Amino acid sequence: MLALRFTLIIASFLTITSSTYAANFRFKEYNQSFNEWLVSCKVDTKSNNKDCFIGTPIQNDKSKGALVYTKQYMAISHEDLSLKSEITLQIDNNKAFHSYLATGSSLFFKKKDRHELTKQMTLGKNIKIKLSHNNIITKSLKGFRDSLIYFEEQFTADHDN
Repeated sequence: MLALRFTLIIASFLTITSSTYAANFRFKEYNQSFNEWLVSCKVDTKSNNKDCFIGTPIQNDKSKGALVYTKQYMAISHEDLSLKSEITLQIDNNKAFHSYLATGSSLFFKKKDRHELTKQMTLGKNIKIKLSHNNIITKSLKGFRDSLIYFEEQFTADHDN
């Protein structure tokens, strides 16, 4: 249930639409959960090209959204964001990282920040997502390290069978 609900939240990040999948059966989709972290992959079984991401819902009683991590970027998609929004991510008591690119309902982080955040997330306990002065969401990182290991394995795994 969590995987289905989460997949709907982050649908804006997917590069291939569900209608393409329905029309073209050569694609295979699989998901693996690690606590509240989900690894979702779509594989072209003819070319074995994979499109995978790690994601988790971020929500509280005020609002909802998702954190999405791919090989290319880390982003937050959230219903409270706008083109003028800026958010910060902080792992435990480490330095906070600021978003740098807003596309409306999504904010992205610089590549160098993404690398440092990844290191901290694999070792940390919690991630604090500050959407605004009054809207701060704290999320457990339990399961992130395992999801990252699984995510990286997908690019060497054979999913033709």
